[in-house]
Amino acid sequence: MNKLRAKPFLDEETRGRLDAAMSALEEIGWVFSSAEIAADNLAKALRSVFFKGRHAPFAGKTPSLYDVIDQLADVYGLSQDAVDASDSIKSKLEDSYRDDDDDDILCEVREWAEVLVCKLSDFFDSCPNDENQDS
Repeated sequence: MNKLRAKPFLDEETRGRLDAAMSALEEIGWVFSSAEIAADNLAKALRSVFFKGRHAPFAGKTPSLYDVIDQLADVYGLSQDAVDASDSIKSKLEDSYRDDDDDDILCEVREWAEVLVCKLSDFFDSCPNDENQDS
């Protein structure tokens, strides 16, 4: 098993950006393109905080939300539930290209997005921040 990397410090501004990106995923509405955009924006926000500089496994690439979540699990110990939720979101969005039952698929995307947001919130709460920083 790989040794997990220490989680980065999340100041208020950084946590606010991550929370905003998560909220956008949670509030996708009923249009698939908004779900895809929200997922891409959350992936970008996560990359900018957790995989920058010398810890940038995605340098020169634009990975999917699933790829970023999977890497967060490998490197920082994000829960398998979060990985499963992001995989389900990816699969359901792919299904939307082949299936006519858009409302049911989007409903499932929304449900999995709620799970992912909950798991990410727990993960962010465990990161060092202004409130739990030793003085």
